[in-house]
This record gives sequence, structure tokens and C-alpha cells, in this order.
Amino acid sequence: MRVDLEIIDLSLSDAKVIKPKIHRDNRGYFLESFQKDSFKVIDQSICFLQDNHSFSERNVLRGMHFHTKATQAKLVRVVSGLIYDVIVDLREGNTFGKWEGVYLDGKDHHMLYVPKGFAHGFCALEPSHVVYKVSTLFDPELEKEFSYLDQDVGIKWPISTPILSEKDRDAPSLKKLRKLCVFG
Repeated sequence: MRVDLEIIDLSLSDAKVIKPKIHRDNRGYFLESFQKDSFKVIDQSICFLQDNHSFSERNVLRGMHFHTKATQAKLVRVVSGLIYDVIVDLREGNTFGKWEGVYLDGKDHHMLYVPKGFAHGFCALEPSHVVYKVSTLFDPELEKEFSYLDQDVGIKWPISTPILSEKDRDAPSLKKLRKLCVFG
């Protein structure tokens, strides 16, 4: 099996930054953004079912979103732009509610692997196209969100006046949702 990826473990177990090999020449570049067998090195059970693409203007903040029951693994990549991408561990154990953030951009092409059992959100630091694969189909009945400003979680966002959707603006604290979002 050929693996053209550098895999970096984050402090929250199973979460990873993935650096694909980029082949550059005078014409531009080429990279494999996903190759099933290569990604088996990261997670043997990985099976992505849906691709999503979002565009966000500068200062848009999306998150913190998660699915109840059918939790989602995600593979997040920025096609163009720059985002601060945040994950929060919702798995049962001593890292519940802990967060980690990474910068992703359309120049380095690094990706973030978000394992099942995590909430996910990001803020755009410039106009950004974000694509991500998910392991379960989107179900609006299962999607929940908690406040991006939840003081118990304490995410340090690099922007102070985000542009938010109504549901992100009105999202409750993680503590209020805890019964819905503790995953084994």
C-alpha cells in the first residue's frame, strides 16, 4: 500500500493533521486529497459517504456542530482561503469538553481528520472554500450545536466579532446538552 501522507497526531486522541504529498512543477501542482487505502492507516473503519463544500466570507464562524447517535467522522480541507478549525472531544472520559484548534489554508493543503465523537467548527480568517468528507449522511434531526463561546469549554477564537447564523448565535451551553452528546 502506498501512503503519500504525513500524519501528525494532535493532543486529543485519534484526531490528526494530515499533510498530503504535493507534486509541484512549472504548471502548478497535483495532490491526492483522498485515497481510500492510504486513509486506512488513519482509521481502519473509515468510510466516507458524503462530500460537502462551504464558502465563508471573512469573520464567518460556523460551529460548534455535532451529530447525536450516528456520529460523524470528518476530513476537512481548505481549497482556498484560511480558517481556524476547532474540534471538541465529546467522548466519555477525561478529555470530554477539551478542545484543539489548527489553522488550515489553501496553500499548504493540510487536512484535519475529525474522529467520530467530536464537535466541529471553524472561523474564516479570509474568504474561504472548505470541503469536507463525512462518514454519515447529514440528518437535521440529529444535528446539534453548542455555543462557540461556552465558558466551560473556553475556545480561544482568533476573531472577536464573528458573523453567525441564528442557530449558532442562540446555541446553548455544552452542559445543557451533555446527555445528548457523551459518546463512548
